[in-house]
Amino acid sequence: MATFHYIVILLIFNVVNFSNTNNDQLVNRDAVPIIHMKGSHYKIGFNIGFNFRHIINDVLDNNESLKRFENAAETTQGKENYKNCLEITNLYFPQYIIELKGIAIGADVPFKKLFLIHMGEIIMKNINEKYTESRHFESSTILGISDDTMIIGNNIDVRKEKIQHYYIVNAHIKPARNERRGVFAAREEKWTSLTYGGMLSGYMGGYNYHGLMFTVNTIYTTNLFPEKNTSSIFDESIVSFQS
Repeated sequence: MATFHYIVILLIFNVVNFSNTNNDQLVNRDAVPIIHMKGSHYKIGFNIGFNFRHIINDVLDNNESLKRFENAAETTQGKENYKNCLEITNLYFPQYIIELKGIAIGADVPFKKLFLIHMGEIIMKNINEKYTESRHFESSTILGISDDTMIIGNNIDVRKEKIQHYYIVNAHIKPARNERRGVFAAREEKWTSLTYGGMLSGYMGGYNYHGLMFTVNTIYTTNLFPEKNTSSIFDESIVSFQS
């Protein structure tokens, strides 16, 4: 008779305000909203945008970095950076561009704003403006293991516009035909991820039905490449990994 040994794995996120804002000014949330969905990437994106449109609009309205990114995107070099990054992402991961467009339509916000917050400082490449955003927003992961339990804790330091603006996405994605044309072809996905408002899932970590569990900690780089895929979009592909 076979004997099975089970290990309990807990994934815990702690989101911390790492800005100059007085924490007393922020209303603590007693619960995090969660949405369960099944469908294509576009359908998943649209439903996220529609159901969390107030959170997403609030994030965009209060994101000071986004205002600078938008100004940079209007320059000649910024337009080139935006064009290159969008084209390469659409080549490799068209399903995520389609999903992001679904979020934009559902939330009734411009797609360009959402893509710019995924590009981040990449939009500033080769523009004669010093990038002044603090690079001290970092996360850390702690792993605890016993005979029958594994605990993964991820401490996330965020700016004030994100501290209350996240939700949990539980998705079962069955890509539509037009979502399968990328270099890395879309495939069926089942996963759960803590997600920033307006962002694709995966950037904050999560787990999938293959048993893969992961967290994300940011490492800042000096050299930026608009002609490469952004990490914030690539992170959603991680939730579909089998190992």
